[in-house]
Amino acid sequence: MSQSQLQTLKGDHEHCLALVELLKYAIDEKDLSRHTEKVQNFLMKWQGDLDEHFKKEEAVLLPVYARFAAIDDPDFILMFFQHVEIRKTVYMLAERIESGLRGDDLITELVQQMTEHVDHEENVLMPKMMATIPPDKLAFIAESLRKW
Repeated sequence: MSQSQLQTLKGDHEHCLALVELLKYAIDEKDLSRHTEKVQNFLMKWQGDLDEHFKKEEAVLLPVYARFAAIDDPDFILMFFQHVEIRKTVYMLAERIESGLRGDDLITELVQQMTEHVDHEENVLMPKMMATIPPDKLAFIAESLRKW
């Protein structure tokens, strides 16, 4: 994928990191109701934006990559593992908040997971995909992502 073809995913990654920064404010919030509100705002954005990003990658990007690379590639596997771990932490955070408890430890964990995930995708997996997937298939991925 050319730099311009990657803009959809890069934009999603920038949005993800911006939401993570906002989530950090929930830790600083001493008032439980405001803490809960900040986390709930993040969870709504997770459902509408971030989880959707994972679905795009899993439905469009990774199947094409798997046609040209071994699916036992550790970087390929790590991406799936990170998606599962992040989703698990998000669900645990939602349960904690629904129980009327603070989620500071889970927020800290989630911030770290998401930051590491974006770093892995942008600095390891995307360059590897760009070097592995033929240009016509990269164009197909970019078009599919735009239509999503």
